[in-house]
Amino acid sequence: MRPNGLAQHLATSPQLTVLLFALILLAAIWTTAAIYDADYAAATLCSLVILGFAAVITSQLGRLRRYAVSTESSLNKIRSAGERSLDAMYMLRGVPAPDGRIVDFVFTSVNQRGAELLMLPVTNVLGRKLSDLLPQFRRNGQLEKYVKAIHSDRPLEEEFENTAPQLKGHWFHQQLVPIGDLKSLQVFLRDITDHKNTEIRIRNSRAFLQSLIDHLPLLVYARDIRAGKPGRMLLWNRTAELVTGYTGGDVLSKTDEQVFPPAIVAQFRRLDIKMQTDPMVVDLPEMEFQRADGVIHYLRVISVPLFDDNDRLEHVLGIAEDITGQRKQALALRTKQAELIAANEASPLGLFRTDENGQWTYVNRTYEDISGRDRACSLGDGWTSAIHPDDRDAVVEAWSRSLQERLPSDGVYRMQHPDGQIVWVSTRSAPIIVDDQLHGYVGSVDDITTRRSRKANSACAPSPTRCPHWWPMSMPANATASTTSPTKPHTASSGRRSAARPFAPSSAKRSITTSGPMSSASCAGKACASSRTDGITVPAYGPRAPSFRSSPKTARRWSASTS
Repeated sequence: MRPNGLAQHLATSPQLTVLLFALILLAAIWTTAAIYDADYAAATLCSLVILGFAAVITSQLGRLRRYAVSTESSLNKIRSAGERSLDAMYMLRGVPAPDGRIVDFVFTSVNQRGAELLMLPVTNVLGRKLSDLLPQFRRNGQLEKYVKAIHSDRPLEEEFENTAPQLKGHWFHQQLVPIGDLKSLQVFLRDITDHKNTEIRIRNSRAFLQSLIDHLPLLVYARDIRAGKPGRMLLWNRTAELVTGYTGGDVLSKTDEQVFPPAIVAQFRRLDIKMQTDPMVVDLPEMEFQRADGVIHYLRVISVPLFDDNDRLEHVLGIAEDITGQRKQALALRTKQAELIAANEASPLGLFRTDENGQWTYVNRTYEDISGRDRACSLGDGWTSAIHPDDRDAVVEAWSRSLQERLPSDGVYRMQHPDGQIVWVSTRSAPIIVDDQLHGYVGSVDDITTRRSRKANSACAPSPTRCPHWWPMSMPANATASTTSPTKPHTASSGRRSAARPFAPSSAKRSITTSGPMSSASCAGKACASSRTDGITVPAYGPRAPSFRSSPKTARRWSASTS
């Protein structure tokens, strides 16, 4: 073996070095004993001691060698695994200060993924200090965490957002593994940016949903109805707290029996049984609920079943609305409606209501009596059948014009009962306008037949001031009466005009011709007419012709045609 080869072998094999040193000592002892004729027994003892000591030293050196080889092998395996890992892997060795404290780290190993994260080749990373490559680690506390991991001798895991310019906005899962007495640290980094962003979005969505649920004007709660945990409350929003008087701390994670009165517990139990029997959405129109302060409220409750991954009923989601105020308002509205209907039915006037198209939707009992037709026959446009045939077209035309102009209207016309009876009526109507939108009309119908008869009779009474050309109803035999439009006489017993010719135009001329000087007079058809013996014709004044106006300013009148 060449000298330089022996020196290299001795440098790499400490056991051989110890054995060689022991042999040299033994040779020196025996040589000294031979020269100076020393006691060979003492030389032998010294030789044995030296050989024993050499054996112990050699054994310890061998053990240390095996440990070093094992450690190196483990490090090589770690490096090999790191090279094939999808995570970034770094081996850092502590840089001590003069006082022994670790103040920095040096990169001793790095895999390809780690070099890519640093945006440098592997050769440009090895041997560099951590504070040189990532100076922000001193500012954000990462360097102190690495030192703490070495001193604690325990692995450390965490997630952090990188603030390095080249990796800003990236999230990493970091694992720090100290390597014993070597004062080294192995760092594993995994880029979890996508996962973290998804998690943040989910967390924000949950926070948004929770805020939305808390601020909904509805009660929202969730109950666990699994076996062994019946009635345990899992969700109780802010509206539920306000309406029921029970706070979230009062009900969450507690059963119904621990919180609510027995009556409410019984209602929940009935809902649970119904849900378990037939897991469908249950809509409970009205549920009586006693608040924490004892006040009774009424809720409309919708229960929705929630299933687990195996389609087994797990929870019940409840959505409830406090209908206490609505219930009171509905009762008040029904009361007012009943009062209004009673007042309408007791009214001496006929009353009607229409929709926005002029179709009648309501008539009261008095209208039925006036028109001679029941309610069913009057709704829609059936009311027109009660109008006298001679007046119907004009009334319908005026009513249509009133609808188009959205103006109040009034009028006087005749109705004819199915038995032929004639009734004079006065009508008034007004539009219902809300937010500049027409919602219909309301109107009244007044029977004025009796008033017209009294007025006509008063006009024809035997009084010189009322009718200066009045003659007694009995006419001499030689007297003849003629009119330009024949009418039938008014029937006093019925108080109504004959239906045969109800309209007398205001311009109609009637005359009575006699053979003697003012010897007769006649009141026919509510008209007072007279004729002088000298041939002068006196006009007869009949009742007003029917009229209908679509507004107080514009009068619309019509006259019946005469033959």
